[in-house]
Amino acid sequence: DSEEAQRHISMLLFVALASGLGMLFLMKFFGAQILS
Repeated sequence: DSEEAQRHISMLLFVALASGLGMLFLMKFFGAQILS
């Protein structure tokens, strides 16, 4: 039903956003490690 679909979509968006931020953080961190 619609409610379930909405919840599923918001969950996927949240996971995608979190993983994207995590990747950016890791890239910054490892970039600093490599440069130093």
